[in-house]
Amino acid sequence: MEATFKINMVDVYDIQLGNHFNTLVNKYSNIAQTLNPDNFIENQTKFSHSYIEGNQRRYYGIVELLWNSGLIKDNMSIMDLGCGLCSTLYNIKLQFKNYKINANFYGVEHNEELLKIFAKYLTPIWGENIPKFALGDIMDCDLSNYDFILSYKPFQDMSKLNDMYNKVFNEMKSGSIFYEYNQKDCGGILDNVMSNHKVEKRLMLFGGERQYLYFKK
Repeated sequence: MEATFKINMVDVYDIQLGNHFNTLVNKYSNIAQTLNPDNFIENQTKFSHSYIEGNQRRYYGIVELLWNSGLIKDNMSIMDLGCGLCSTLYNIKLQFKNYKINANFYGVEHNEELLKIFAKYLTPIWGENIPKFALGDIMDCDLSNYDFILSYKPFQDMSKLNDMYNKVFNEMKSGSIFYEYNQKDCGGILDNVMSNHKVEKRLMLFGGERQYLYFKK
């Protein structure tokens, strides 16, 4: 039986313009979108404001949920697999700063151009606590030292995703958490892979959405 977390997004996130947190994340996301050389989706339309805002809301809800559940701890190590220009990590950083809790941010990205853009244009916005990076293949990095691992379907090839999730669940340390944003496409693969590992799937309910976190036992 699934463990279930419940949270009401209306209570924890004010999406109205003028919200300080939302304003900062929007500023970062808009700059990152403008700088990203690969900022077009399949229909050749730029990511819309509502698309970016939806991402912000979900990551905000996940971290808020973990906070309310007592699962956020000081000096957590957070890894983003396929970090790009680090919009997700910046979102999470602001939340940890709001809680007055330190966190250490890491990313792995195969596109060197994106990391150069981040280093030149976006590190001034980060200020302190800039993420540390590995340039290269996700499949080559060691994931055994992180408390919270994130991904956003970094491979289009489903067989590669299967291998990546096996790697993640195999290398995660006990008590660590994994979250895949694109659960619509990847949920079935995750369920098949987790059956071979000591992983607990926990349902999250917020804002009318059903999302899952995966905990290493």
